[in-house]
Amino acid sequence: MAEEQRSRRYGIGYALAPKKQKSLIQFSLVNLARERGINLIPIDPDRPLLA
Repeated sequence: MAEEQRSRRYGIGYALAPKKQKSLIQFSLVNLARERGINLIPIDPDRPLLA
């Protein structure tokens, strides 16, 4: 069961203004999230969430 939890990945979407995105979504945050099984996914406000 512990092995199953380690292999599970989650996707977290974020929609931020370009300036906020540049200051908040740093390489270190992306790497830390990836190591913990989380994919950070930018959301484009000009595209529908469901296609």
